[in-house]
This record gives sequence, C-alpha cells and structure tokens, in this order.
Amino acid sequence: MKKIIYLTIGLLIVSCSNESATSENPIEENQVLTQKFYFDGQYYNIKYQEDLNGNLSPFGELPATLKNLDNLPELATVVENDIIYFFTNEAEKFAFYGDDYNLLLTSRKQNDLSTEKNPALVGPFNLNVKFYQDSYLNGNVMSINSIDDLKNLKSVNFNDKASSCSITGSFRFPNGSSPGYGYDTRRRVIMYEHSNFSGKSIEISNYYISAGLYGHKRFKSLSSALFSNWNDKISSIDIVQSNISQVR
Repeated sequence: MKKIIYLTIGLLIVSCSNESATSENPIEENQVLTQKFYFDGQYYNIKYQEDLNGNLSPFGELPATLKNLDNLPELATVVENDIIYFFTNEAEKFAFYGDDYNLLLTSRKQNDLSTEKNPALVGPFNLNVKFYQDSYLNGNVMSINSIDDLKNLKSVNFNDKASSCSITGSFRFPNGSSPGYGYDTRRRVIMYEHSNFSGKSIEISNYYISAGLYGHKRFKSLSSALFSNWNDKISSIDIVQSNISQVR
C-alpha cells in the first residue's frame, strides 16, 4: 500500500470522499490550519502547521482526552462536513444522533437467521461504492457477488486491503437529499475493523474536505481521520437505512 503523510506525533490526516475534487495551489511556505473535533460532550479546535509536503505539526500539547482515542476497542468515528466526531462506541454514536441502535442490532440478528438475500442492492453497490486497494482511488477495486459478502471481506479477497474509497450521493440518498423523507431514508455506509460489524467503526456522512492547503486539502485515502488509521484495516461494511441493516 502507498504510504501516506505522517505527522510528527505519529498521526495522519486524510479523508474518504464522496465526490471528485480539484487541487489546491500553494500560497505561502507554511500554513496554519484548524481542525475541529468532538469527543465526550466537548468540541476541540486544534491548530496545526502544514509544510509544503503536507506534513502537519500541532501547536502545543494535545488535550489528554484525545491522545489515546485509538486505544478504545470500539471507537466510533463520524466524519461530517469539517468536523470529526469520536464516540466511545456505536451505541453512544446512535444516541448522539437520536437514532435507534437497538433496532439496528435486532435487524442484524434477523438477517443472520434469514435465508432471504438482498440481490437488488448488489448492482447499485458495485456501481456507486468503490473501495480501492491503493490511496487516491488507485489499484484494484472491490466487487461483491452478494450483499452478504460485506459481512466478511475475506469472501471477496479484500479483507484489510482497502486504502481509499468513493461513495456517490445517489447511493447515500436513493430518495433524494432534501430535508424530510429523502434525508431520513439515507443509506449509511459504515466500515468496521473486524468481520461481522465489530471493533472500531467509521462512516463518512458528507463530502469531507480535510484541512490543508498545499494540494493535500482533498485526499482520497482511508489512512485516518487524524487519530485513527484506517488504511488496510476494513474487514466488514454495513449499509444501514432507517436504523435497519440492509446486509443480508
């Protein structure tokens, strides 16, 4: 896999995008940028300095609460617009957004017991959700034969191989993205560290533009959301609509 840009503190900055983007032109030799985070009921604005190569160095000491986030075994990350949200686990994430986590768990159990599959979703998934073996949307592309393949990516020889991805708006909003019905029935593509939707998770709710100015502003890479490296670490993917798993 291609190696991404390292921070001096051993962290990385990147994003998974939903749309294509243009490059940025450098303005000065060094740029100061601010990334906004949320964790445990508090927002943080952390300043970094970026050099011409895209390397980032934080100004001052990072808050203690953010230093060891990657040690949380079920860390749930949501990248939404220009804010990165961290939650101790998925139950906390669903509660934050007012969603029904128990309904999701129930639907997964029912799907495990059901012999019915969801073949109608295979074509739209392969067409609109692309996982690439290399960064910047390069390399082999994952293709599934059954939606059930998403429970364990070993079935399609893509376990721990994804380095970048793209998700179209038409897939996420099959009924339109306007407030009300269309938004309420959006599809959420949630990526997991382990098979069967376990371990850490991350979802990209909107087209995320990561901080930075030197041509590194719009990365297409899963290397991290600053505090959690996702390069070559995805083992299962759930598609959730109206709090119900569509993977069966």
